[in-house]
Amino acid sequence: MESVSMEMVQQVYKATSAFLQHEMYVMANQMRIAAVSIRC
Repeated sequence: MESVSMEMVQQVYKATSAFLQHEMYVMANQMRIAAVSIRC
């Protein structure tokens, strides 16, 4: 299960790295926090 959740975290980080600069600090940050919290 942990490998699946870690893969999801990596995919979220990869997807959010393409966001525009101002989106990075709002939407991307929230998505990353959510992905990491699911992993826990």
